[in-house]
Amino acid sequence: MSGSSAFPSVTEQVAPTTTDALDEMANRLKGNAAKWVAVPIGDRIKFLEQVASEGIDAFYRGTIAQQTADEFSQLGGWLDVKDLSEHRSNWIDPIRTTFLGRCVLELPPNTQGITALQILNLLDAGDLDKLEHNSPAYLHRLIESVRIAFADRAAYLADPDAVPPAILNHLLSTDYAHIRRNEISPNCAAEHYCAWRNGPNTAIPVAGTGDTVCLAAADDTGTVISLIQSLFGAFGSGVVSQSTGLVFQNRASLFSIDPVHPNCLHGGRRPQHTLIPALVVEGQAPVLAFGVMGGDMQAQGHAQVLTNLFAFGMTLQEAGEAARIRWTGSDVAVESGIGRHITEALASFGHSLSNERGGFGGFQGVQIDHVHGVLRGGSDPRKDGLAIGW
Repeated sequence: MSGSSAFPSVTEQVAPTTTDALDEMANRLKGNAAKWVAVPIGDRIKFLEQVASEGIDAFYRGTIAQQTADEFSQLGGWLDVKDLSEHRSNWIDPIRTTFLGRCVLELPPNTQGITALQILNLLDAGDLDKLEHNSPAYLHRLIESVRIAFADRAAYLADPDAVPPAILNHLLSTDYAHIRRNEISPNCAAEHYCAWRNGPNTAIPVAGTGDTVCLAAADDTGTVISLIQSLFGAFGSGVVSQSTGLVFQNRASLFSIDPVHPNCLHGGRRPQHTLIPALVVEGQAPVLAFGVMGGDMQAQGHAQVLTNLFAFGMTLQEAGEAARIRWTGSDVAVESGIGRHITEALASFGHSLSNERGGFGGFQGVQIDHVHGVLRGGSDPRKDGLAIGW
């Protein structure tokens, strides 16, 4: 399956993306004098060597932390030495669901792995193999499933300490998926979906414009890794440390300012997040490490790639290349690889369609074939990247 005809050229993709990023940067700097500073390469090397030799304490509790806090103070920011010194990274257990007989592992809140799993639960009504790939019936169910999951995401996705585990367990239960699936009409788009118990705020956050990298890897010892790193917006916060050359991200922009919302801005709390590296397991063996970069598109992309792979029988590369849709929070963006007769049918169901270009995510994945002892890589042509063996 070739996806080349569905995608614009690299130049067509990069040029508007770069322009948008620079426009976003200019808007952030309005009313402030932009200050451009070249960080000497020697300073950056010294910073990296210090972290390598002294470990995380140098970054969070040493001289680097003090330098970072001082720079934020000069910029009028709130991050201080106490915030940095009290930071702790967590080793967590993944959350999971069963999709078409396979166990899908995702990251728990504060990031949106639960949203990807909810979409899969809603899609899997026992008849996916009877639906045609990117048919009106399949895409309609997908869109409505995404809308339901996003309503819950907007109400409940937050720092894990702010949301009782019982709520998250309920949202991932098969009983809950059955109840919500029954709200989906087979040929009519709902006017609105409420979150479970109609959470305090179901506004869809604005997605970042994308400075994200995904890496999926596997080796002959059975070690499998799925990793995603991101600055969130283009160039992150737009702030670069003059002493270390670090570019600071802007993930805190996904906090809510509603005081009764679990995702409300609060000291010591992590904001709602979008990054979701993922794994798929059959029996006790990992069979897929993957990710789909792209902010709000990530959970939607996970559902589409896994359905392509396991319901529609595509190869890994085909599953990542196939044309996708994206719920924007108000309408449905559709890639050009989805035919006009399909979009007309979706419109007749009541879906508001958009012909936005870009924003459909970037897939990377490694599939492990234990029967034949083969590793298969896939890389999305929508972005820079490659599949490589060594």
